[in-house]
Amino acid sequence: DESLRKSEERYREVVDNAAEGIIVMQDKRLVFANAAVETITGDRHENFIGKDFISFIHPDDRETVIDRITRRMRGEVMDPRFEFRIVKITGQAIWVQIIGVRIQWDGVPSTLYFLSDIDKRKRAEEALRHSEERHRLLVDHASEGILISQAGILRFVNPRIAALAGRDAADLLGQPLLRFIHTEDHAVLIERFRK
Repeated sequence: DESLRKSEERYREVVDNAAEGIIVMQDKRLVFANAAVETITGDRHENFIGKDFISFIHPDDRETVIDRITRRMRGEVMDPRFEFRIVKITGQAIWVQIIGVRIQWDGVPSTLYFLSDIDKRKRAEEALRHSEERHRLLVDHASEGILISQAGILRFVNPRIAALAGRDAADLLGQPLLRFIHTEDHAVLIERFRK
């Protein structure tokens, strides 16, 4: 009995001090939530017990999450890791990553989930995507020709370069740059590259 009690204490300490949220769901209802869930959601973890897990999910993501939960409980093999938004107690939507595995909890088929706050990463990815979009628009619509050459091979050309060459951009990529430069200008171009 003492050995079992110590073992349970160790597991409880690990779960209670985990940085990830740990939840157990049975029939779409939460039956367990650790303290880290408070940090992620802003609500006390005790308030989760007995509630429908779906009620915490952003309305735009609910259908996808319900589909995954249903398929997992049917025993379908799928990536255990996926991302969606939850709504914090403050009403703010944040991105989380969840990893789920099927378990037995009190003899009932259940799902154990590990929940991580990935909101900062997702927002950084979105900002980067927007930035890349803006820069791509600038390059694609520039009135000047823009190209990238590595070791004398064309690796990137914008539409203006393709128009100047009278070819599709795809036909130019992988070709030697000097193929498109008049032979009389090769020496000057090579010297400028060298400098």
